[in-house]
Amino acid sequence: MEARKLILVLHRWIGLVAALALLAVGLSAALLVFERPIGRMLNHQLVEVTPSGARLSLNEIARRLGQIYPQYHVAGWTLPQQPNDAVAVDLEINHGAKPPASMPEDIELSINPYSGEMLGDLEKANDLMRYVHGLHTHFLTAKVGSAIVGWSAVCLLILNLTGIILWWRRKIGRFRWNLSGAAFHFNMHQAIGIYAWVFLMVLSLTGIALHWEDAANRLADRLTGSPRSVKMLPADPVPQGAVPLDSDRLLSIAEKSSPGAQVTVIQMAAKPTAPVRIIMKYPEDHTPAGRTNLFLDAYTGKVRQLTDARSAPLGFKLTRLWNRQYHTGDIFGWPTQLLALIFSLALVIMAITGPMIWYKRWRTSETVRASAE
Repeated sequence: MEARKLILVLHRWIGLVAALALLAVGLSAALLVFERPIGRMLNHQLVEVTPSGARLSLNEIARRLGQIYPQYHVAGWTLPQQPNDAVAVDLEINHGAKPPASMPEDIELSINPYSGEMLGDLEKANDLMRYVHGLHTHFLTAKVGSAIVGWSAVCLLILNLTGIILWWRRKIGRFRWNLSGAAFHFNMHQAIGIYAWVFLMVLSLTGIALHWEDAANRLADRLTGSPRSVKMLPADPVPQGAVPLDSDRLLSIAEKSSPGAQVTVIQMAAKPTAPVRIIMKYPEDHTPAGRTNLFLDAYTGKVRQLTDARSAPLGFKLTRLWNRQYHTGDIFGWPTQLLALIFSLALVIMAITGPMIWYKRWRTSETVRASAE
């Protein structure tokens, strides 16, 4: 079998096997371009507030919640990134306490940071975009779905490489709307394929790096000569009767540790020797919560580990910061998000027209065979 025919067979069968997965990935990717605005639209009463004066301190919000939920304590915060954002507070039942009737052990509440008003239970929020995100990353089925998504990115890479070879002979780059049947799908498939080729290569490579993130991290660190992450320092002994630092104190320490970064998430220590985890975001960081991670001693505020996205080595930035931003189109804001939308839809069309070429030709050959008989 000549080389080109072998490439065609490989391209065709991989395309047929991966078509449904790539169709779902492309459709969900197009929706995820608008993940934040759609999520806010569906839950605007829970996540949006009207700025009015100064925000309440975290300690004051915690004090008020303690009066309403005396059997619970604050386990975490999701802080506003914009003036009209609400605060999300995670509450957990106190050790040894039993939740009141019909109350869960964990509560996630939305709070107006200016008035302290409770806006509602986030467990009852519209989770459409969370399901879309889960579909895109793991088909809502944990390990098996995640593996399918990862290998679909590998299939997309192979389809891109074989597709450019197959395209090269005809070099179709013009849409011909007067065609029909298999010829129409073939023209559409090749024309869109060449215009979307660079983006689909980026999508496949970044998707592979996201799925096999640990291996990608090690490879990037090795290629760039980046040092390994600093290990977390051990916890200091907890003195008898010591009291953990309050939320405002932790917030202040975090802001001083990485000047210019905004605190987005605070996860309180689950046990005395566990650290407090604080996630921060620099203005140039376009990931949802940020890639700067700080771990503090819950009692002394000592920095046990800090990964600062701004001063991190190149290997970290390549795979743990820039890779996701290129994959989602967030890297340069709305212009690249628009490109992400267009070429995600291009992937959808490619996933449809590819099998249709095969199907139309198969139907034609069956018709010819039937008439000959």
